[in-house]
Amino acid sequence: MKRFKVILFSFICILALSGCVRYDATLKFKTNGKMDVSVCYAILDMSDHDLDEVVPDEQINEYKENGWKIEEYRDGGYSGYIVRKDNVSVSELNGVSDEFRSLKLTREGIDYTLDWDILDEKNDYNLASLYSSCVKVSGAQMRVKITLPAEALDDNATHVSRDGKTYEWDLLNFDDPDGIYLKFRLIDIKLVAAGVALLIALIIAEIAIFKAIKKRKKSKPSGKSSGKNLIGSLKALNPIGKSKKK
Repeated sequence: MKRFKVILFSFICILALSGCVRYDATLKFKTNGKMDVSVCYAILDMSDHDLDEVVPDEQINEYKENGWKIEEYRDGGYSGYIVRKDNVSVSELNGVSDEFRSLKLTREGIDYTLDWDILDEKNDYNLASLYSSCVKVSGAQMRVKITLPAEALDDNATHVSRDGKTYEWDLLNFDDPDGIYLKFRLIDIKLVAAGVALLIALIIAEIAIFKAIKKRKKSKPSGKSSGKNLIGSLKALNPIGKSKKK
């Protein structure tokens, strides 16, 4: 069983037995295909459960060893951790924790498809949704949020922002057995700018070469003028009207 699945079920058990939890995974994509990632793990302070039951120290140490920042989280009676890191590649995200191992990103040209099989059995979704009413009453939440530079081409999100750039999945009200799905397009502005700069440089070089060739042609004497100059030189050596001495 995936570690994320264990974490999710731990959250559900805590929610059902003695309190409520918060889980927020936020992924912000950049045009180069990398992400700024932030994950919040928190439980209600009034709970008798230790946060270590949900986020083991081993997991926290694993994040630290891979350069993630660990922050304490306290808000609205909830306390826990926020782990975050910028410019994370998908391969790095897959490797840092089993939690993200099922997240896959495939690319075809400038089109990307994200598949994240968070739970691999439909019954797991039903179990999660069983406690959704408690979540709504208590203010607890379990969600994944993905922000894109531009509107997605296709998705199965439970909520989309007005500008069409942020997609949210409420894990306690999500019933798609195939998991999170998002198809979008990324255009690397830096790469486009480099291509435009190269094209401009080539055009400038071509214009410079054309002008140099044109200038050279103008400065080079033509065949007719060269012949006239030669005849004029011969006449100067032997002027008309003067005969050779016998």
